[in-house]
Amino acid sequence: MDIIPHPLLLDIVRRVAHHGFRELGSLIASGPDFMAMVFDRSVLAEADIDEFVFVTFHANVDSIYRSFFLRCLECGNPDAQFVEGLRLAVAEGPSQLSVDLLRAACPTSIYARFSLGLILVCSGRYDEGMQAMEAFFSCIPSKEAAVSIAEMVLHQTATFRLPRSGLFDHTFVFGYELPHCYLNNNNVEDLCRRCFVYYFAIRFQELC
Repeated sequence: MDIIPHPLLLDIVRRVAHHGFRELGSLIASGPDFMAMVFDRSVLAEADIDEFVFVTFHANVDSIYRSFFLRCLECGNPDAQFVEGLRLAVAEGPSQLSVDLLRAACPTSIYARFSLGLILVCSGRYDEGMQAMEAFFSCIPSKEAAVSIAEMVLHQTATFRLPRSGLFDHTFVFGYELPHCYLNNNNVEDLCRRCFVYYFAIRFQELC
C-alpha cells in the first residue's frame, strides 16, 4: 500500500464498489486503511446498492444492513435516497422528507420519478403530483415501459414487509372528478395518463 499512491487506491476501491456493495466486505475486513477508503464519501456516493433497490427490506430500521445503508444515504447515494424516500412514505405516510429524498434521486432513478408523483398524489398534493407524473412520462418510451416501472415500484413497496399504516387514507383525493376511462377500461395500457396514475395510486394506498 505504501508503494501505490492513495488517490489510485481510492479509485480502485471506488471501481470495486461499482460491482456491488458486497464486494467491499473483504476490503473492510482487511484493516483500517482500506476500511477508511470504503467509507470515503466518494466511494459510497457511487456504490452499487441495487440489492437495496430490489430487496427493500434490507433498508428497514431493524436490518443488519441499515448502518451501511445510512452511510450511503448520508453520502448522497441516489439509490439510497430513493429507497429511504419510499420507505418513509410506506412507514410513516405523507412526509416532506420522503418527497425531498425522492426529488433528489429523480435525476438518476426512474423509479424515484414515478414514486415522487405517486406519493404526492396520495398525499393530497394532486396538482404537484401530476406535474411530477408528466415529467415521468416524458422520460419513458412507451406505456408498456410505464406499466413495468409502476409495477416494480409497487413490488418494492410490498417488499419492505411493513404493516399497513392507513395514513394515506386521510389524504388521498384524486383531483376534481372521477377518472372516466378507468371506470370503463380493463386494460391498464389503454388508460389515459390521468387514469393510469389513479389506477396505481389506489393500489399504492392499499399497500400503505
